Amino acid sequence: MQAAGPIAARMAGLWRRPRIRLALLGAGALGLLSPLLPLAAVPGYESALLANLVVGLLAGVIGIAAARQERAVERGELQAIERNPAAFTAVARGTFAAFATSALAILPFVGAALVTGAIGAPCSVTAGLGWYPVLPLPSAFLGAALGFLCGAVTERRRLPGALYAAVLAATFLATALPVLFGPQVFLYHHLLGFLPGPLYDEVVQIELPLVTYRLLTVAWGAATLGLVALCWRGGTIGVPAFRPLALTLFVGAATLVAVGWADRHEIGYARSNESVREELGGLVEGERCTVVHPREMKRASVLRFVEECDARVAELERFFDTEAQRPTVFLYANREQKRRLVGASGTQFAKPWIGQLHVDDRGYPHPVLKHELAHLVAGRIGRPPFGVTAVLGGLLPVQGLVEGAAVAADWPAGELTIHEQARAMRVLGLAPALPRIMSATGFYGESASRAYTYAGSFVRWLVEARGAASFARLYRDGDFHAAYGTPLPELVQEWEAWLDAQPLSERARVVAERRFKRPAIFRRPCAREVADLTDEAGDALRAGDAEKAVELYGRCSELDAGDPGFLVSQARALAEDGRAEEVEALRPLLDAHPSVDDLLRARLLVSLGDAWAHRGDPLRAAEAWRKAGAFQIDRAGTREVDVKAEAVTDAAWASAVLPYLAEGSDARLLAVRDLLERRPDYATGWYLVGRRLVQRDEPALAIAHLDRALAGTLPSAQIEREARRQRALALLALHRHAEAEAELVSILHAGDLGEQLETADLLALTRFAAARRLATR
Repeated sequence: MQAAGPIAARMAGLWRRPRIRLALLGAGALGLLSPLLPLAAVPGYESALLANLVVGLLAGVIGIAAARQERAVERGELQAIERNPAAFTAVARGTFAAFATSALAILPFVGAALVTGAIGAPCSVTAGLGWYPVLPLPSAFLGAALGFLCGAVTERRRLPGALYAAVLAATFLATALPVLFGPQVFLYHHLLGFLPGPLYDEVVQIELPLVTYRLLTVAWGAATLGLVALCWRGGTIGVPAFRPLALTLFVGAATLVAVGWADRHEIGYARSNESVREELGGLVEGERCTVVHPREMKRASVLRFVEECDARVAELERFFDTEAQRPTVFLYANREQKRRLVGASGTQFAKPWIGQLHVDDRGYPHPVLKHELAHLVAGRIGRPPFGVTAVLGGLLPVQGLVEGAAVAADWPAGELTIHEQARAMRVLGLAPALPRIMSATGFYGESASRAYTYAGSFVRWLVEARGAASFARLYRDGDFHAAYGTPLPELVQEWEAWLDAQPLSERARVVAERRFKRPAIFRRPCAREVADLTDEAGDALRAGDAEKAVELYGRCSELDAGDPGFLVSQARALAEDGRAEEVEALRPLLDAHPSVDDLLRARLLVSLGDAWAHRGDPLRAAEAWRKAGAFQIDRAGTREVDVKAEAVTDAAWASAVLPYLAEGSDARLLAVRDLLERRPDYATGWYLVGRRLVQRDEPALAIAHLDRALAGTLPSAQIEREARRQRALALLALHRHAEAEAELVSILHAGDLGEQLETADLLALTRFAAARRLATR
């Protein structure tokens, strides 16, 4: 308690300085206004990061003032503050006074977020409080210590501030270089905080690497304090003196800092190309691609991925009419490994300026490999230094054109084409203003799914209608008039008129409505908390804790009342325990929701059928699934309903198949396989096992099972089409290209336009593989 008086007196002395008082009042005003910024209206990561940015700058200024004040005390120029008995005491008191004063600037951010959180959306105002001691508080301590050092080094008026600014700039450059020229997308900075990576990863949590890094921030501050105390001589820095306490603090803290830096890759706050290559352990050089992969990954799967990468590069060169640089693809075993190593979980990403892309294993064909490769191939026509559409000397990307070009070149196969999805957005009134998302700053204010799709449809139309050469000119700087001789509004009007003339089925409208209704993360209430709860609910459901999942999804529904999807998720969790009456009770709530659509109604009915099946009531289950099938729903949902409706007609089928469909585990699949030993006439059982064997990369066994399925009677044409597509994938894995091609040709015109596009894409990969194999012979 005796030290509290001298520190408090020094804090009061700092407050009496007009510039410090003005800086603190300015920081307080920013804190009070911070809830106006996206996601900062409740205590959590964004609010703490804003506080960190302010405190990282402010603490240095206050630390400089503290050093000047301590110099005046040592020289007897400030009689109101007690002189120090020793050098270490002088430096410690001055540094901690600066730290405490700087830390006060955090309080307005916390208070404003607490108040707006309490009176606004029903978010938890306590869940995110842990971010403040982890982010801004350590930076306040280090900033105060560094500022004190800068202020102690010289008595010149402006030089200490320039020194602190130089430290900020140099350290930021040092931490940014691995992001620019290495594999990582996260950024750790001792003074300015932590950026986890892409905006599209909604779950941001306090994890061990961040906690360890912030402890190292404190160690940096302690080492700085010890160094200044060693050199402190009556208000200035001089030759170090032997001061045991200061020396012990400096050596101990500096040792921690050195160990932390040496182990930075193991701790996980920094990565290099070499460290990620070493962690993954595998390397294959293809004809066009270099692939770094997990050493434990099956060789056949790796080679198939490399071959697909080679094929995609060739396709993209034709689309952009350019020659690609050789890409280096980092392939991760799963999203968790990618998140741990480079900082992006659900987001795949590319760095065209260094020829890298990073994806996790998602089967064959890889659903986003071509999209990410498109960024690299387009880098040849993009603007330096980053190889993308950019303004301000190439430093500010025009993300609408960058992502629109990737979507247009990828032209992803699936249930709906990109043009169908864009047309549906216009019909539903969900289409974004294209000129806004084609601007340098408007893209991120829109829902990612809407912005990507709408921009991709427009760019595809541009390339097909006006040619690749004109688009190459546009891709440099986004100047539509220079590229086409026509301003953007006129091009948009022409494209939208063309789009409005395209046909749109009712099923396509329903599927698109569910896909595009969700707003951008910046516009969703309690977005971070809901993302955390959703993640936790999914884990609970996979662990078999349906009760906990029900509770968590219910909380999500309360927080984000505008998204009826959480009611459906709650119904799915209830169905796991056979709580059919409670699922039924959710139906009127869902029907009354202003944002409900037929796809959600169908999914809830599927869960209702699951609940009745779990209870052993096949008649009610079949009735619920029949009602679900009457809606216009997505193809995967249609196949699921068809399989369940057939299974429930036979007690033996139902007892084996329904638990597998609910859980999806290989253990449950064994029951289906055992059933086939007794009931070999059950074609759908052979289909289910064969499909899983394709996913597990057992192509020979898969073909044997799928042949048995196709020899019998499958419940719908959709399932037969999917069985043939899976059989073609298995044949392709065995290099039986002619048979795979024949299988794909047989279903080339089956299904909707999106499904036909999917088949055509796989057929092109098959022909590429066949030609490659013939050439190598």
